[in-house]
Amino acid sequence: MKKYLIPTIILLWMVLSCSNPLLKWIDAPEDPWWPVVAAMSDKLITSFSFGIENETVLIRTDPDGDGMTPITVVLPPGANYGLYNRSPQSIEFIGKTLSPPADTPRDFSDLVSVVYRVTGEDGSYRDYKVHVHVRDANSKEIIWFDLQIPGQRNRYFLEPGMLITGKDEFEIHVPSGTDLSNVTAEITHTGERILDPSNHEHSGAAVTLTGDFSSPVTYTVYDQIGNPRPYLITVIRDKSDAKDITDFSFQGLENNERVLIGAIPLPDGKTPIVVEVPPNVTLDSLSPRITHTGVSITGPTVSGTKFSGGAGTVYPGSPKFSNQANEPVTYTVTAEDGTTKDYTVAVYLTGGLGGQNEKIITGFYIEEPLSLGAINQDNKTILVSVPHGTDLAALKPTVYYRGISLDPGSGIKNDFRNPVIYTVRASNGTAQPYTVLVNVLPSGAKEITKVEFKDIPVRETIIGAAPGPDGKIPISVTVSGSVDLKSLVPSITHTGASISPNSGQSQNFTGPVTYTVTAEDGSSRDYALSVHVYGGDTKIITGFSFRSAPASPSPIQVVGLVDQNTHSISVVIPIDSWPSIGNLAPTLTWVGDSIEAPTGGRQQANPFADSPRDFSNSETNPLLYTVYAADGSSQPYTVTLFKEERNLGVTVIFQGLTDKDLITENFDQASGLVTITVNQVAGYGPPYEWYLDGKQLPVSSTETTLVLRVQDLQPGQHEVVLAAKNTADTLHYTNKVYFLVTE
Repeated sequence: MKKYLIPTIILLWMVLSCSNPLLKWIDAPEDPWWPVVAAMSDKLITSFSFGIENETVLIRTDPDGDGMTPITVVLPPGANYGLYNRSPQSIEFIGKTLSPPADTPRDFSDLVSVVYRVTGEDGSYRDYKVHVHVRDANSKEIIWFDLQIPGQRNRYFLEPGMLITGKDEFEIHVPSGTDLSNVTAEITHTGERILDPSNHEHSGAAVTLTGDFSSPVTYTVYDQIGNPRPYLITVIRDKSDAKDITDFSFQGLENNERVLIGAIPLPDGKTPIVVEVPPNVTLDSLSPRITHTGVSITGPTVSGTKFSGGAGTVYPGSPKFSNQANEPVTYTVTAEDGTTKDYTVAVYLTGGLGGQNEKIITGFYIEEPLSLGAINQDNKTILVSVPHGTDLAALKPTVYYRGISLDPGSGIKNDFRNPVIYTVRASNGTAQPYTVLVNVLPSGAKEITKVEFKDIPVRETIIGAAPGPDGKIPISVTVSGSVDLKSLVPSITHTGASISPNSGQSQNFTGPVTYTVTAEDGSSRDYALSVHVYGGDTKIITGFSFRSAPASPSPIQVVGLVDQNTHSISVVIPIDSWPSIGNLAPTLTWVGDSIEAPTGGRQQANPFADSPRDFSNSETNPLLYTVYAADGSSQPYTVTLFKEERNLGVTVIFQGLTDKDLITENFDQASGLVTITVNQVAGYGPPYEWYLDGKQLPVSSTETTLVLRVQDLQPGQHEVVLAAKNTADTLHYTNKVYFLVTE
């Protein structure tokens, strides 16, 4: 057990599957994902105040993961501040406009952020979210914990309502390679004072402290009465997937060799590396020096040995290169996260002279894109595979040989659309021809790019950018005129080798029709093609998606499930992105005459890229998007957001309880929480003690609920013991719970 968590209230996440994927409009350039923002300096909130004595206001300098810049306000203990309908006394800003104006009453008592927008002279804007916290005599919450990591900004922000009782534990993930020995933390809290890990006290609602986060640390917040609340902060360096060889050389030949490292894997999945060395080098005596980004590397120098060590490590011993240099060797780099990448290293001797009777090609490669030739010395053939799209008419191969001459020579441009003969001559006049065949790898392209109908005008074609839960990418085609959907003949343009059913066949489009495009390489992709008729009373939303700014630390790419029967749209938001639902910009595709957002006039753009909106109350007050038909009728759609369920891939099996009447157990797969609860009955009360696998947990003696995170438990059997001392007969009773964790 590395960590534990003890909430008194466990949030149950609702579950819903997404259907419609992100959509793109192929008839026009795709709209940007996020409003274009110019220099931040021309649209800033520089001051925010309610005019309350001893208030603490913190304005962050850069946006959070949802694209909004946070403002935290901590108010001192006192009377009811009337936050339900209050306007700030003043907001100072730099920019053209502030929306809403500072004197507009807002509800600052809710748990959801209050958003202000500063618009610059160029029309770009910056959003700020305001959280207000009121301290009382018992307040001792950390409401913001922000690590200042050089080169980037990782923060852990505790939203109101997420705070829990008992000893709180939080994790902050930072990029691999981050130096945790001297990290600055900005902490905002509602207590009277805070105690750092070195037992130094600090007053004030906001402190900046520097410390060593290489191991978990505890910060303790004290309320005005003197009661403590400890927070255990664990900073975890994410494991890196880096596994590239960035340099390859031989010891002693650093200035007398040429190294080429390929960017595209060969057909066998290995990335090629070519090393050219002088002709007088004995290959089987070379010691490689390899620079790589992984944690270890396995090579032929010592069979089966992993060489830990980073850049520039010398791996002594024979690398087992053949003197003929036609048998490349494999190196495998292992990343910190356990993934691997294979490299095939071919070493070639420069120079063409050989013995009197030598006439052999020893190496063959194409530099761009780097592709190695497989030489068959028995039948004197060389096979080279190049990526799809390579122009075979103008390839310039490099050829290594042992002999007196080579025709055509190395480095000469050739047309490889047909086999090419390379002939090596020995000094005794004999010759040996080699047949070189260049094979173009099959294409993986399998996109539908256009849909047409004979004599039927197509107004719009919108193709999904990702498949839905059924694995099919939807295509929505809007046509005009008098159309019989039961018998339409589409003409479909695609990039694959074939399509089924064939283009030009009559289909019934009263519902979606599935088309399968098969690529040259045998892979396939399914499309669900729907046809809609513009005009009359047609008014439907066909797609709904959220896409956050690409530079966002936690980008959102989710699609909504559009139910045409109930005219509702349900969207599942990732757990990590849930705090950003107060400011999300949806993109909608629709069929009709116009579309109207929850506020604002009608739009005729399709897709319609809406401005950011607050969806935080959508479960109780869904937002309405309304589509208007050509005949003037309308159809509203409700939009509701739900929090994503997490499937941790872990199973918990409870194997036994000492007394089912006094203790109950539960495992929630969605949250990954194991919950064990005391049933308080007469004569069986606190103080309690909780033990996990023989170790006592620092849990409050009055806590009746123990919650363990299953991801922190090792696979295998675990034992939880509850000890109760306050019993009717004053005896010390224990109850045990056994459960098994499996992956």
